[in-house]
Amino acid sequence: RFKDGWGFLICDQVDGDVFIGKKDNPLIADLVEGQHVSFVLQMQSNGKRAATEAEISIPPASELAGTGRHRGTVRSYRGSWGLIVSESFAGDLFFGEKGNPGLGPVEKDTLLEFEVVMGSKGKAEAMNVTRCY
Repeated sequence: RFKDGWGFLICDQVDGDVFIGKKDNPLIADLVEGQHVSFVLQMQSNGKRAATEAEISIPPASELAGTGRHRGTVRSYRGSWGLIVSESFAGDLFFGEKGNPGLGPVEKDTLLEFEVVMGSKGKAEAMNVTRCY
């Protein structure tokens, strides 16, 4: 939760919450639950942990597997496959006609909605892809 310029982060490497405030992190805007943040962990004079030098980081697409539907645009499309880019994840996300029957060819910059799944080769890919109108 982040409200009125401060809040708490949950970090797998730390037991308990980590305080984060705008005063010590001028580069962050209002944080939204679920956003990924990179930071330097500092101990405050009161003995509690605080995040400094925080920046919002964009997760790889693989971390979005199983989290519902997302939106992105076609970066490129060749033959029967293409790549999607999105503000929701870093890098490109593969999609193919084989895993999305009925989609057909799509133009560059077409807005799509999709689910992220882990493919048979262990890489993230877009499934249940539909055009947004």
